[in-house]
Amino acid sequence: MSNTVIIDLGSQTIRFGLSGNQLPSIYYIHFDDIEIVEKLNQNKTVQRRSNPMSRGKVIDWEELQDIFEEVFESFKNSYYDDILKDASVFVTHPLNTQTNFPFQMEQILFEYFGVSNVCLKPQPLMALIQSNKTSGYVVQSGSEITQIACYNQMRLEPGSCQNVNIGGIDITKDFNQRFHQNLYDIDTDKKKELFFIPKELQNEGVDITSLPYQHVCYSSNKDQVIDIGNERFYSTEILFKGKTSITSALTKSICTVSMKNKILRDICVCGGNSFIHGFIERIQHNADSIQNNFFRTYSINTLHESFSGANIYSGFPSFKYQLFSISKYEEEGTYVFY
Repeated sequence: MSNTVIIDLGSQTIRFGLSGNQLPSIYYIHFDDIEIVEKLNQNKTVQRRSNPMSRGKVIDWEELQDIFEEVFESFKNSYYDDILKDASVFVTHPLNTQTNFPFQMEQILFEYFGVSNVCLKPQPLMALIQSNKTSGYVVQSGSEITQIACYNQMRLEPGSCQNVNIGGIDITKDFNQRFHQNLYDIDTDKKKELFFIPKELQNEGVDITSLPYQHVCYSSNKDQVIDIGNERFYSTEILFKGKTSITSALTKSICTVSMKNKILRDICVCGGNSFIHGFIERIQHNADSIQNNFFRTYSINTLHESFSGANIYSGFPSFKYQLFSISKYEEEGTYVFY
């Protein structure tokens, strides 16, 4: 029996599951050196281990391989021993310029685990497929980066890919950096108003008082106005102001030369970490102000959009033609998937 194991790589959360299942079976959630593991609907366990991912890139391949080994062993124990026999592994990954990614990933999966087939696809494309579309812009905000890309019939438009070095859970660090440059500092009381400790850590009994502020999340339950120094803005504005903001990256993507003669007006917005108050509306407003065209902005109401998209994609009849086999790997070497 042939299986497809889906691996959804994220800077904070790595998800694993089998095709045909609506939700991932295993989660690895990282807060720096704190790792929360949820396996096959069992209670979460907390351990201390470094995060193999950072800002959409793999920084520790040995650690990632160890996680893979734990997950595959859990699948064997929970399903059947030969679950990886003739299995295909479908890896969704952030868009980045990590040139060694396909080589390292295929080397681990083929040579160490002996899987039969591998497929590597970018997460924004999977999010677009999950929204039942094959063309349009994708704004996918994760924990540390926001990915913006344009696809035309599932093909990435040249020059449209933009990575914003900010995401929903990394706002604290960005706040500190921006205001430090302007000689402002966020005092402890102000931080208490803006940020909160993740519930996952509270529920597991972690001593939250010992955690530094980079472990806390951005909170915008109220559409409050914040005064810091001489600056006054809505709490959501930090995501959209400045040259390195989501607004700036989306403008660059839409206004590329290749976009001028194309009618691509759909903007798919996803990413649970940044679904703060007014997020979608602000993207709609900024997109409308870029050109005279009307952009249809819609959201995906799921925290697993790329995993769900991969699940759908693996069911396409054409999926088997996207697989890179171990025999081709042995004959030809690494497959360039971009």
